Amino acid sequence: MTILKNTKILWLLLAILVGFSSCKKDEEDEPVGLEVKVNDLNGAAQSGAKVSLYSSTTDWENEQNPVVSGQTGSDGTVRFNDVSGTFYVDVVNGSLNNWQEGAASTSVSATANTLTNTTVSVSESVIGMIASAAGKAWKLKDGHPLQACNDDDIDTFYKSGLFKDDNGSESCGEAVVLDNQGSWALSQNESKFTFSGVNYGSGLTLDLISVSATEMVFSLDLGGGAALEIILVSQ
Repeated sequence: MTILKNTKILWLLLAILVGFSSCKKDEEDEPVGLEVKVNDLNGAAQSGAKVSLYSSTTDWENEQNPVVSGQTGSDGTVRFNDVSGTFYVDVVNGSLNNWQEGAASTSVSATANTLTNTTVSVSESVIGMIASAAGKAWKLKDGHPLQACNDDDIDTFYKSGLFKDDNGSESCGEAVVLDNQGSWALSQNESKFTFSGVNYGSGLTLDLISVSATEMVFSLDLGGGAALEIILVSQ
């Protein structure tokens, strides 16, 4: 009887140990980190999208110092293992991106030792057509109504909201040709385009008539019902 009792105890201990080991293994195998799913505005999964996590809005704007980057699979998801903290998410898939608000609007907090899931929507944003992190260059279209000295001017727009105006080598009457820089912003449902900076006083606002990846059409109100159409083409 004693032998039988001891045998039962040994089997019970063995069962407990096996169960504990199994639970521990399951816990170790549980995924932790951040899983990002990328859809378009119709909810379709976006495969091959580049997803980058940044620790600050400045890094997001300039696309520098990513904490980690990856690419979505056929189901539109990518998982970043063992990451935790607050991240600004940047997603680009061809002409689609998540820059709609003109700032690092997509942020997510991943909790340590758990798996956080988030979904990011991408579309052809106006900001993505106009600018990029490295800067997208534009110049006046041939036949423009401005002075010919503006022919070689190059305007470069950045995702961060910065713009730089390279006035070229041809002067428009200035004693010294100076390059300008300032900020640009969209407003009123992306129908207004405002330049701000030292040379623009309180700001110069144009009507944004149309925009594509290769051409922007503006209208400048001259008063009295008159307007000046200005067209920029990408370089």
